[in-house]
Amino acid sequence: PPRPAPPPPPAPAPAAPPPPPWYLPLEGTMTLASEQLVQILPLSLLIGVSAGLLTALATKRLGMQHQSRAYAELSLLLVTALLTYTLTDEVALSGILSLFFAGVTMRHYTYYNLSPAAQATSRTLFATLASLCDIALSIILGIAVIDYLVHGWTDVRVDGVQGHEVWDFSFVLSSVVVLLLARALNIFPLTELANCCRRRADQISCRMQLVMWWSGLRGAVSFALAMTLDDPRPERQVMPPAHAKAIVTTTLAVIVFTNLCIAPLTAPLLRRVKLERRFPSGGSDPLGASLLPQAGDGGEP
Repeated sequence: PPRPAPPPPPAPAPAAPPPPPWYLPLEGTMTLASEQLVQILPLSLLIGVSAGLLTALATKRLGMQHQSRAYAELSLLLVTALLTYTLTDEVALSGILSLFFAGVTMRHYTYYNLSPAAQATSRTLFATLASLCDIALSIILGIAVIDYLVHGWTDVRVDGVQGHEVWDFSFVLSSVVVLLLARALNIFPLTELANCCRRRADQISCRMQLVMWWSGLRGAVSFALAMTLDDPRPERQVMPPAHAKAIVTTTLAVIVFTNLCIAPLTAPLLRRVKLERRFPSGGSDPLGASLLPQAGDGGEP
């Protein structure tokens, strides 16, 4: 009899779809994160400190402390801050980190090279700018909360993500607990370590540590960082869109919780632990002295 025909070869397995743009193996992710930390942190710090020291040197050599040109001194401070951020951002480093260290350095060195009028004006100017930024951030946060609430409760598709995937309330609850615990693990051991290098009169008491732990949570930087994850452009996505939106909404929920629940209780806590500052006029400033120079202090902080 004729020999039976051999069975046909098995069909080739379908090719695996290409990984999404945000996919990166765990090993590669850890290596990349380590390299970025080693490069970005010291270089950004170096640029910021260098900018602050150069500004301090320039104000000292120019003798601005003995001149009454506050507008020129303030212009120098603002231009230095802008150039520091722009330069650091252009070379793919952390502009925020560099600007932070530049501000710290200028506050410790450049400030005392300014004229008394420039010192008082700079404190008022930067306090005003900080207040305006807080107002703008509050408006943006409110718009973002309403936007994500509408999409979450109406179950509308947003960039391919179902509305019920936008809000993860178990993630929100666990994040609040973890943040409070993590802050306690930072505040209490580090302040005790700092007390070892301080005089007894200057040590941070347990009551101060408690207030630092309770009232220290903020939302500006965390919200800005979270919003960079929720990018509709595929080439800029670093994780699945559903995960990015969950992180953004969780960040918003934590910010709302800290502002509506923790912040109003800070003043009663200060009164409870007897850390509220009293002024001769009978009023109180629970957050400390005013940013504006008081009469008779010569403009010094």
